[in-house]
Amino acid sequence: MKNREELLYQAKRQISKFNPDLIVDVDQGRNKASMAADIIIASVQTIGKSKSERLARYDPRLFKCIIIDEAHHSAAKTYRNVIQHFFPEDNPENNLGPVIWGCSATLARHDGLALNKIFNKVVYQKTFLEMIKEKWRVKKLFFY
Repeated sequence: MKNREELLYQAKRQISKFNPDLIVDVDQGRNKASMAADIIIASVQTIGKSKSERLARYDPRLFKCIIIDEAHHSAAKTYRNVIQHFFPEDNPENNLGPVIWGCSATLARHDGLALNKIFNKVVYQKTFLEMIKEKWRVKKLFFY
């Protein structure tokens, strides 16, 4: 799931570029993803609304992985609606759903909502101080 329209289509282009044999589709606004797509990139604003008909189209049994970009937002209601669809609390076989993988440069939320109810554990983390000590470098970009 992605948070902004521009990023949705950027992700589609990059995935298609490196996986030309896969059908990659976007579910956002007026654009409905094909159920025949191998990869669906969805806007959480579109599919995460309460009782979303768009979300209801997705059969959780057909998904292998859900990737949440900017995962620190996943405690928000729209994200929780999507996660609840794929992992209903009243399902005793909850562990049979797709893998949820989240990535974020911001692990702490300012509102104090916990992410550990959504993600079991942090599998990789590098702090800014660690990167400074390890002399990580980023090219400078200037816009004018």
